[in-house]
Amino acid sequence: MAKYDLIVISNPELSKNATKELIEEITSKIKNTNGQISSHQSLGVKKFASPVKKNGQKFLEGIYDSISFEQESNEIQSFTSELRFNQSILKFRIVHSKEFEWEKLNQVPDQENSEAVTKDTTLNATEKNLKETSEAETKDATPNATEKNLKENSEAETKDATLNATEKNLKETSEAETKDATLNATEKNLKETSEAETKDAIPNATEKNLKENKDE
Repeated sequence: MAKYDLIVISNPELSKNATKELIEEITSKIKNTNGQISSHQSLGVKKFASPVKKNGQKFLEGIYDSISFEQESNEIQSFTSELRFNQSILKFRIVHSKEFEWEKLNQVPDQENSEAVTKDTTLNATEKNLKETSEAETKDATPNATEKNLKENSEAETKDATLNATEKNLKETSEAETKDATLNATEKNLKETSEAETKDAIPNATEKNLKENKDE
């Protein structure tokens, strides 16, 4: 025998006793065809994602019951037909246990679970936005930091270049002044030497003339 999960959604207008009798009728049909009931769980009234039509009426909610059972696969088709024609059942689904998926029943979760899901979704979206914002800021900060470093380096290089130019100018000025001072000193020495020689030459010439005159 194969294991199955049955979800039955019954008319919300049924009383508790009527709903209980409906479930007993379903489980009896399973047992009468040599099936075995593994578990039954009443899930209460839940809203539909979209209206469900039955007997000319539109229903916005239904009573959910879950039944797990074991049955021969050749009995499932006739069992399904009986469920389909039951006027108290709005909707149902039979699947192998491993294939069971709630979302295929258009189930709307209860308010508490819905709020929890919404809260988790909001938190995830917020975390994603924060992450994207942080990455964007980091991306923006990197070029800014690079530009800042380039600017600081450029300013430092300009400052060094200015200092070097100033030192070079001072050095050239100092060398020029030293050269001028040397030339001036040389010219002064030459002038003093020339004056001294001229001064010595005049007395010598005078003495020579006097001597020549005396000899005559």
